[in-house]
Amino acid sequence: MKITRKRVLILCLAGLMALTACRTPPAAPSETTGATEQTQAITAADGGETTGSQSETDSRTEAVTETDTEHSTSAVPEETTEAETEEPVDPLAKYELGYGSAMDMSAYDPITDHETVVAPDDDPSVLLWFDHLTEKVTRYTINRDGRQSYTIQMGKNEMEGCQFFVHSPSEKHITVQLSDFTNAAGETLQTELGVEYYVEDGYLPYHGYSSELVYGDAVVPYSSYVSKTDGGNYEEGPWVSVGPYSYKPWDLDNYPYRDTSRAFVIQAKTTADTTPGAYKATVSIYDADSGKCIKMANVYTYVYDVTLSDETALATSFQIWSGHILEQYAKLGSSASHNDILRAVSDFLLEYRISVSGTADYGKEWLSNPRVTTIRVTTKEQYDALKDDPILKKKLFFYGQDEPGTPRPNMGDPTGAKSIEALQAEAEMLVNQWGWTDYRMVSPFELNINYTKNKSRDQIDFMSRYVNIWCPKFFSFTPRELAATPGSKFTHSTLNDKRYGEFAQRMANYVAEGDELWAYVSCTPAYTAPYQNILLFNDGTEARTMFWTCYELDVTGFLYWHVANYSGVGDNTYTMRCPFPKEGPGDGILIYPGAVYGQLDPIPSIRLINMREGIEDYQLLTMLEAAKGEAYADELVHHIVTSSITFTRDDDVVYNVHSYLLRMLEQAGK
Repeated sequence: MKITRKRVLILCLAGLMALTACRTPPAAPSETTGATEQTQAITAADGGETTGSQSETDSRTEAVTETDTEHSTSAVPEETTEAETEEPVDPLAKYELGYGSAMDMSAYDPITDHETVVAPDDDPSVLLWFDHLTEKVTRYTINRDGRQSYTIQMGKNEMEGCQFFVHSPSEKHITVQLSDFTNAAGETLQTELGVEYYVEDGYLPYHGYSSELVYGDAVVPYSSYVSKTDGGNYEEGPWVSVGPYSYKPWDLDNYPYRDTSRAFVIQAKTTADTTPGAYKATVSIYDADSGKCIKMANVYTYVYDVTLSDETALATSFQIWSGHILEQYAKLGSSASHNDILRAVSDFLLEYRISVSGTADYGKEWLSNPRVTTIRVTTKEQYDALKDDPILKKKLFFYGQDEPGTPRPNMGDPTGAKSIEALQAEAEMLVNQWGWTDYRMVSPFELNINYTKNKSRDQIDFMSRYVNIWCPKFFSFTPRELAATPGSKFTHSTLNDKRYGEFAQRMANYVAEGDELWAYVSCTPAYTAPYQNILLFNDGTEARTMFWTCYELDVTGFLYWHVANYSGVGDNTYTMRCPFPKEGPGDGILIYPGAVYGQLDPIPSIRLINMREGIEDYQLLTMLEAAKGEAYADELVHHIVTSSITFTRDDDVVYNVHSYLLRMLEQAGK
């Protein structure tokens, strides 16, 4: 096993000379970077061993440059049968969504009759329409032909939802009532109603963005929104305002009143015991001043007989820098204790099937929850307290170096080499000081710098001796044959491809030897790039479908650097003033402080809600693979994504495929 090979290299420092004498002769001093004596020692101790065969090692003398963009043939594939060598006329046709599939992904609605309901005092000038959760709708979008009803399709023990929008050509104060989702037997589903809080118009041009990108992000519980007061005065009133809007009504020459819509979110929650079948609820809009019901519509949920387990298939680790959250709650006047605030945030995210850092001291009962997929340990004391529990030990991992290879001149690491070398020191600490001989260590990375003077070894090759949870960004997996795609990006150079095979194959080789493969995103890639991300201006589907990409790439874990980076946004966290305003608005902020509305639980962004849906989709896909085989599951996935750079942004397609997935699982008896 590869882990054993790594451990032999790191363990028992006293025997290191004897071990290296039995392996490939150490590289000559001239092959090292010469940056530090430590670098030379590391290279010599590693003996220049690479992940390939010994014969490959002998021929690895070609220069590897990170900036090389020359196209070349990747490593020679294994032999295939004659049938397998048949390729389509267009070699890139395989990247077309749904290519060669006979699956029918047309729209399907299990509710055949959407009953029309008319309000007692219907106002024909007021519009009410529905759409998918992933649909990005700006404040100034009016859809006069929108859906008049909606069917949420879901399994058991999960959450799903939809949006609805209200437009009035004149200023109105409205209140909203959502009845319980109820089936024919009178059974009900747990239901949540939220109000979307929009980005401030003035923030956008200030940072160079189009003033039209006024999206909702925070989803505030309706009851909290309409009850919020400040010194006895309501923020808006015990209502929600709709109608024409001006960002600066005192400057109408530059900010004239414009027609607007107001967005709301409906979420339904099922349990493992929920009765399958159809449920109906009614949305009622009232004029708060007159008390009249001016608009109504029915909305449906159809629950398939498909049950998701609490044990979540995709491992997650979302980081919480507790100081940022605690400081923000304190500024907002919360009197809750630090422990209560952090526990509330952790519990809330666990409902979304997301494990967070900083929980190692929460106790074995909390950590044993099957929805907890990872436990980040940062001290030997934390490791010692949990290592003897076989269930918990499988969840433990160490995360020290972040994005090794990144130049950090202000930290004394102008080339990025020191952060790479630090991985060895951390691995030695885990083995020799902690006694964690089968440790799990992750180090997310997006660069792959040359590590020796003659460029015979790269960063990944060095990392492979110490890291066993690989965590790159999605662009790293870009197939070389799609290099002509505008905006495509690579971690591997073409010469790396020749030496090791393409990046995806190299990762697959490590996994075959016992390693794990995760992925991550951050402030990059930008929302304009041809890759998925969860920034404020990314298409709404991406927060969901990037977990389909995880499945397609055989990624089994997802890491995110921060859920509440309030330090970069000032006091008003609803404006999304982010620490990377030019390229990453929304980066590091997936929740908002509930203390704004006097509650302990955080307020989710709609991006986080869609991420939860994607994580649950990943779970359903693993169930489909178990029921009908890998080839069948892959065929279905290829209607959504075929590579890290070829995927759909069509909301209807995403929900059509999701519906098909649920139906096939139900037929399979899941």
